[in-house]
Amino acid sequence: MANSAAKFMCMFLILSMTRQSLATEYLVGGSSGWGSPSVLIPWLSGKVFHVGDVLVFKYLPALHTVAIVDLNSYNSCHLNVIIDLYASLTGETKYTLTQPGLLYITSSIGLDCLLDLKIAIDVQV
Repeated sequence: MANSAAKFMCMFLILSMTRQSLATEYLVGGSSGWGSPSVLIPWLSGKVFHVGDVLVFKYLPALHTVAIVDLNSYNSCHLNVIIDLYASLTGETKYTLTQPGLLYITSSIGLDCLLDLKIAIDVQV
């Protein structure tokens, strides 16, 4: 019985390490970066995001931020619930996907959200 539990734990650890080593780094918006709403939907097309993957946002620091928001804030662009907010002086933010589920991201500056500078992704295990 103990032998089976040990085998299970070893297998679990191996699979966990394998997934982490397969983590992908995504440049959000591709070469256009985070700041060009028109490229975001085509950029998202066909991508599958997993726990451990890293989203890299490149933007003009004075013009954009990276805000993790709730669904209502995402839909309405009234950013009443900001879960996390990143504003980099260098214009680069790296966000590691830590849990499965829906994730809503926008910029908290000016009209960015209303101009569709936002993405919703479904993070898989």
